[in-house]
This record gives sequence, C-alpha cells and structure tokens, in this order.
Amino acid sequence: MTLDQKRQQIDQIDQQIVELLEQRFQIGKSIGEYKKIHHLPILNTNREYQVLERINKIVRNKRNSKQIQRIFRTIMNQTKTIE
Repeated sequence: MTLDQKRQQIDQIDQQIVELLEQRFQIGKSIGEYKKIHHLPILNTNREYQVLERINKIVRNKRNSKQIQRIFRTIMNQTKTIE
C-alpha cells in the first residue's frame, strides 16, 4: 500500500470521526437541556468515571489506552461546554 493510499484511509476515518463527534455533541446538547429543565448539575464525575472505565474495557490494544483516555476526557470536556 502506498503512502497516498494510507493517507486516504486516514481521511476516511477522520470523516467518520467527525460525523460521530457531531452526533455525540448533539446528544450532549439535548442532555444539557434536560439537565437545565430538571435543575441538574452539568458535571457528573461518577458518569465520567464510568465512561472512562467502559472505554478502557473496549480498547483492544492496551498500549493505546492512555492516549484514548485522554481523547475521551477532551471529548467529554468539550461536550460539557455544549451542555
């Protein structure tokens, strides 16, 4: 496989990631609206811990675990700004 072909694969994956992040943020926005109506706090550290634990369990290559956890912390932080 050539370098260009590998880059095309990355471009396709990036497209999928963007689409999924947009979906996640939209759901996060609706969660924020729910929390506002029901006077719930945006921050739920227990839920964040649960998400990170679940993510850690589904990571296949454990050498990537720290990096993936960092990415998900960033995603959750950005979602909180949307909420």
